[in-house]
Formats: sequence, C-alpha cells, structure tokens
Amino acid sequence: MKTWRIIGLCSMALVILVLFTSMCVILQEGVAARGAGGTLPHVVHP
Repeated sequence: MKTWRIIGLCSMALVILVLFTSMCVILQEGVAARGAGGTLPHVVHP
C-alpha cells in the first residue's frame, strides 16, 4: 500500500514536471515568435 502511494506521488510529480517544462517552452517560443521579446520582458527560470 505504501509503495503504491510512493509510485503515485512520483508519477504525479513527473507529469507535473513535464507539463511545467513544456509550458515554459511554449511560452518562450511564443515570446520569441512575437518579436524576439520586444513587447514582453524575458522571464528566466534558473
């Protein structure tokens, strides 16, 4: 029971991480395509 909970948490964290990174990539591509960041300031995530 405990192992299934750990597996579920790990998979959920992995899905959230993938969604977050893809969202950041899409946002960066949108800003770059809009005018090389001329209208919106670049937000850099370390």
